[in-house]
Amino acid sequence: MSWNVVSTIVARPNPGGAITSMGRMARAAAIMREHGVSANIGRVFYGRDFGSLVMYAGSENYEKHLTNMGAAMADPAFMALQAEISSMPASEFTDGMRVWRNIGKVDPEKYGYTSHRFYMVPAKNVQKALDMLPSVQAMAEPYNLGVNMSVSAFGTPMLMTVNYQASSLADAGKAIDGMSASPEWQQSVTDAGALGTLVGSSLVVPAM
Repeated sequence: MSWNVVSTIVARPNPGGAITSMGRMARAAAIMREHGVSANIGRVFYGRDFGSLVMYAGSENYEKHLTNMGAAMADPAFMALQAEISSMPASEFTDGMRVWRNIGKVDPEKYGYTSHRFYMVPAKNVQKALDMLPSVQAMAEPYNLGVNMSVSAFGTPMLMTVNYQASSLADAGKAIDGMSASPEWQQSVTDAGALGTLVGSSLVVPAM
């Protein structure tokens, strides 16, 4: 399934709550899958929101995403899970339920390791930032990375992310070693900085 639209939710486990949080997120993902939403769960390995769990729920378009997510949230099993979370919280939801539009196709089943770079980009610069994607993809291709960008549709603050997706930690590390030393990469960092403000980055790995 193409992940053209993606919801994310970030949960930071309370002390002693990691196993419970993981179990609840897995149950939520299973309910979403029953209603036609593809869902993966990751754990923040480095960077922003370190140690938190991240659920990615993807769909082909907004119509399917909103319809199927609405059906999942109206499912009695999901409502019971929400009641359980409210009465016995094991984690803190730190970023709400965001919805993103993805630009650039990447196979979420093949690429399970994702480095996110989060930018605040003025609306007037969004298209200029998106225009950089083909050149960044070309730089990443020799390292077996998939690259796409995501733009907030719902969320506060509104953000843009560049997502570097690898099939292993080794591939991610090789790409960082190679790309970060190249003049082309350094120029792309400078160009991105002229269009928006880098506000954080993270490396997310499969949680299960």
